[in-house]
Amino acid sequence: YQRRVRGGARDRIQEENELAEEARDQTPVAADQIASVAETIEARMQHIGEVCKERRNPSFNSFHMFYFKEFQVTWVPVYKASSTNWKRFFIDKVHPDKAAKGDYGIGAVWGHVLKAGEKRRAGGGRLRTFAREPRESTRFSIVRHPLSRLVSHYRKTVTTKNELTALRDFWVRHAIVHARRVPDNEQHSAYDKELSQWLLSPDPVDSENPYLSPPTFLEFVSWILAARAKKDPKAMNDHWKPASEWTDICQNNLDIVIKLENEREELPYLLERLGMSEHLEYFLGKHNTSGDKEVRDTEVEGHMRLLGENQQRELNRIYELDYVMFGYSSVLVLD
Repeated sequence: YQRRVRGGARDRIQEENELAEEARDQTPVAADQIASVAETIEARMQHIGEVCKERRNPSFNSFHMFYFKEFQVTWVPVYKASSTNWKRFFIDKVHPDKAAKGDYGIGAVWGHVLKAGEKRRAGGGRLRTFAREPRESTRFSIVRHPLSRLVSHYRKTVTTKNELTALRDFWVRHAIVHARRVPDNEQHSAYDKELSQWLLSPDPVDSENPYLSPPTFLEFVSWILAARAKKDPKAMNDHWKPASEWTDICQNNLDIVIKLENEREELPYLLERLGMSEHLEYFLGKHNTSGDKEVRDTEVEGHMRLLGENQQRELNRIYELDYVMFGYSSVLVLD
């Protein structure tokens, strides 16, 4: 499906998203409603399996899976889709010593990663199995509309000084230079050197250097598309890489995939399947309480409107498998 937006109008998919958003502000689903949610998720998993079969189980050689024996679950995180909440949960419950020190970095759970070298022969209906992971372990992930993830990452980066600094060598500096490079090489070198210093403490400055301001969304996307054309691995950062590729969903045979957009309805079922229902309040208390974290459809459309039609189509092409796999619609804003 594709959502074409003309003059702010929305199609059926948009209306469904708005209804789901309203539902998130209401009381979580009761236990007797979990059965209907289960049907939805089971249908989703069946659909995912059918798509994988139709596409001959594509492999992206991705092994971003964390096994926690304490819960007998395998978490396959998708960044910008509640991954921080789940990471903090596992650190709080499994590594309280690290939590007490405020160590909530991904390194705190790195020892739980299932690595390619641990792979053993397929079994139990899974294409990939691992020596440390028992067959009864439940593999799960949470996904989010890919364009919403992209916009969310961009917004957080350009509005947070620490993020601009942390991501300066991952993409920020590259996007700025790609869009604003001056033709004089000597002048460029001087500007670029000053940019590298500025990104260590990116406060607003009054300067003739055109590089010294955060990248615009157009510059960000233009760099992604140009870098992808050159097969630059930095173009597919884990914060916006398609979830179908990042989770390698057809090879890793996930048991449950829920949508962040429907988290209020689907989270209780997920926790029940994981045998973790007693932790429901932990997650509900952290569910999209920050307006800075949640990127609404109108914001995605607003950012897409900043791009040319060809750029929008290319982004939608990149995320085509996510759209098909998880039932999302593409977004094309035509004024």
